[in-house]
Amino acid sequence: MMLYSMLIIAYLLGSLSFAIIVSKCMKLEDPRSYGSQNAGATNVMRSGNKKAAIFTLLGDLIKGLLVVVVARFITHGIDGGDAIVGLCGVMAVIGHIYPIFFKFKGGKGVATAIGVMLGLNPYLAMLLVVTWIIVFKLSRVSSLSAIVATLMSPLYAYILMGNSSYFGATTIVAFFVVYKHKDNIIRLIKGTEGSFKQKESSADHLDDVVHIAAVTEGIIEETVNEDPIDYYHILGLSKHATAEEIKEAYHAIKSRLAENVDGQFVYSAAQLEEAYATLSDSLKRKAYDDNYIKFSEEQGD
Repeated sequence: MMLYSMLIIAYLLGSLSFAIIVSKCMKLEDPRSYGSQNAGATNVMRSGNKKAAIFTLLGDLIKGLLVVVVARFITHGIDGGDAIVGLCGVMAVIGHIYPIFFKFKGGKGVATAIGVMLGLNPYLAMLLVVTWIIVFKLSRVSSLSAIVATLMSPLYAYILMGNSSYFGATTIVAFFVVYKHKDNIIRLIKGTEGSFKQKESSADHLDDVVHIAAVTEGIIEETVNEDPIDYYHILGLSKHATAEEIKEAYHAIKSRLAENVDGQFVYSAAQLEEAYATLSDSLKRKAYDDNYIKFSEEQGD
């Protein structure tokens, strides 16, 4: 009876999605409505609110750690205690991914998994964090960093703890976390996964960039004879971009601008908002595309 109670409590604690809770408390959009639509710290960062992302990360990590620490205390000296602790850690991650409080639509479990690993073995968590940092430094792709670190976790667990209950729990957690990244894996294979690399402007658009900057600053006035603004270029996308890619690009750029790490972004915030407002609306986008094609034909392109 005690086992079932502990597993249920672990799941309920895991179901406390701090991305959603923090966003509501700070009056931000539901993280499931923008960007990757994932209730996690990385997606909350796309809202442009760094504090909200940090609170989300800490909350999700601490709940995973708390579940394991309390379970270890309760089962201390009990036969099969390690197995119970490991299962509680698994249930915390499952709760985060499929939270009962939020219609079973949660995050991908990375932060909670790290919290669980920290409770199982601090060195295991340290190795995961170091692996994530190294991969991110090399690739600048958050999802790839999480996937590689998660895939390495069973190996690290086996090296540190042998073929134990904790190794089994780590393997199960890794399965769920990697499974939740299946869409990211597909995009990584296709080469369409978003990154935090700065999209450089090409020399071919230098004149457009200078003109847009001048209009934005009021140095010159826009005229009907000027070239139409390339909204796709502002967002760093092709004209075949999907609605989801447009949304992700917008929130990623907005987040970097809010953190003042996008110093080479040549367009103004107003131009970014204008581009997103047009391309995110299917009717406006069609009208814009038709107008752009018409202009190109008139110029003999």
